[in-house]
Amino acid sequence: MRSNASRLLALGVIGAVVGFGGLTSASGLQPPGREPRGEQPRERGNRPPGQPGDRQAPNVEGAMKVIDRSMKNLKAQLDDPSMKQDNLRQVGEAQRGAVTSKLARPGKQLDKVKNDAERAKMEVQFRRGLIDLTRKLLDLEQAILDDKTDDAKRLMAEIVKMRDEAHKAMGVDDE
Repeated sequence: MRSNASRLLALGVIGAVVGFGGLTSASGLQPPGREPRGEQPRERGNRPPGQPGDRQAPNVEGAMKVIDRSMKNLKAQLDDPSMKQDNLRQVGEAQRGAVTSKLARPGKQLDKVKNDAERAKMEVQFRRGLIDLTRKLLDLEQAILDDKTDDAKRLMAEIVKMRDEAHKAMGVDDE
């Protein structure tokens, strides 16, 4: 019994020493001027390409295509109860597209406007429209989740109407 206690104590001491050694190297207790793994410190925001934080501006057209594709799929299968999980996934994709679009700048449409005040007004209108769309998409998700197909169809029709009105106001040509 005594030898087991001694072994446990020895293992505990070894574990503590090894653990402490790992903590000191991981916590940055390095000699001054030395970075872990030979890396030199980088300025904030100065990351090599492909690293986290090195993101391009979202593409509005691509995000809108995600929304359109999801809505088209939903329209085709909304009546099928066996497609409920896929319908919820499609709504999630549309929501992702809407949020991505909010982060973007509607460049082509804004470039057509020469007046700075009108451009600012259009940016606000664009963002508000996407906020309204996101709310409708959340309502659509809840209707699908609650098996309220008629409500879901009504919400989809409202979303299509919102899209058409927003595109007209922004001067977007639907291809």
